[in-house]
Amino acid sequence: MSALEILEKLAHQELGTVSAEKPLATLLAAPRPKHAAKAATAPPSYLAQYLKLAAEKPAQASKPLLAEIRFQYAEEAFRRYDAFKLSQPLPKSIAAKQKLLDSVLVRYKRTAEMGVPEWSHASGFRIGQALAGFGSALEASERPADLKGDDLKAYENVLIEQSMTFHERGETVWSDLLQRSQGGVADAWVTKTRQALWTRLGDRFLFEPDADFPVVEGKAPPHARSAKAGRDTATGAMSEGGR
Repeated sequence: MSALEILEKLAHQELGTVSAEKPLATLLAAPRPKHAAKAATAPPSYLAQYLKLAAEKPAQASKPLLAEIRFQYAEEAFRRYDAFKLSQPLPKSIAAKQKLLDSVLVRYKRTAEMGVPEWSHASGFRIGQALAGFGSALEASERPADLKGDDLKAYENVLIEQSMTFHERGETVWSDLLQRSQGGVADAWVTKTRQALWTRLGDRFLFEPDADFPVVEGKAPPHARSAKAGRDTATGAMSEGGR
């Protein structure tokens, strides 16, 4: 087993410890201060060692591990984006959140470009979630303090209309992911995507009124007309006999 393979397993274990409280940067080697004593300098993490060695031998680098690293970078951007709330003035706030969204989409797309199914599926799920989340953020955004009554309702209707664009874009991403994954083994991210999409579609159509079916004039088949004619004849005969 090569040094790169040994480091890969150890680096993968370290990636499992990454969280909001412990970002990916904590695992990467920082430049040593010139005044720092050599003995006091902590050794680089296994992940940092792996990336350094992988840069020297790119052909031997693990695509799944590199894709997972890219995904973790994207996750950090997603958390910043998701935590940003839309406030007044709304146009300025929307522009700031849109910038965060663009960063999220770029990072997840770069992850998907690695071509590793698990992390491509994970990125697809998150991209859909991020797009739909922008719509939800619009709906939950801070309202202008001076709007009341009908003016406030009209304002909220506009927000709902604008939010639907993002909801639909997110659902389209999820639908495309499910279509591409057909025929393969459904991993946890595909399962999450299916559940999220079906839940959203179910909530949307659950309380919608039943469609009115159009009433179209139809013609009875020949045998039905013959039977009706026979009944009419019999009725006429009964009427004649009753006179």
